[in-house]
Amino acid sequence: MAEPIDYKAVLSDLEARRAVLDNMIHGVKQILGESQTLSSNQPTDQKAQDIGELPRDAFFGLSIPDAIRKYLGMVKTPQSPRAITTALERGGFHHASKNFYTTVFTALKRQQNKTLIKIRNDWGLIDWYPGLKKSPPKNPIKTDDTKEDAASDNEKTESGDG
Repeated sequence: MAEPIDYKAVLSDLEARRAVLDNMIHGVKQILGESQTLSSNQPTDQKAQDIGELPRDAFFGLSIPDAIRKYLGMVKTPQSPRAITTALERGGFHHASKNFYTTVFTALKRQQNKTLIKIRNDWGLIDWYPGLKKSPPKNPIKTDDTKEDAASDNEKTESGDG
C-alpha cells in the first residue's frame, strides 16, 4: 500500500524553491539595473534568501569568510551584508562579537575581488561573474620596494638626471 503524501512538506519545499527562484530573478534584474527595490510581490524580509530552515550547525567550525562563501553558495544569489549576518547566526555560527554585522562586513571587504564581489549593495561569489573585471584597490599598500623606487625617482628629479 502506498504511503500518504505529506502535502505540508511538499508545499514547504515548493515555497522554498519559489523563494530561491524569485531571489535569483531579482539578483539578475538588479545586475541589469532594472530593479532598485524588491518586487512588490516579495516581502521586504524575503531579501534574506529563504532556503528553508538552515541546520543549526550549517556553519559550525568554519571561519567567517568560509561561512559567507558556503551561505552564498547555498542561496546562489547576491545577498546584503545584513542578510548574510542573519543567515550565519541562524545557521549556528558561534561568535563573541559585540557587533557581528560589523565583523561580517569587514570580512566581506577583505574578500572583495578575491573570492567575493560587490554588486550594488549586495555581495556574491566572484565565480558567478567570470567576465567581470576586477577593480584595483583604491589605496594600494606601498611595500618597501615601492618606497625605495619612489625615493630614487625623487633623487633623480632633484638632481636633474630624470
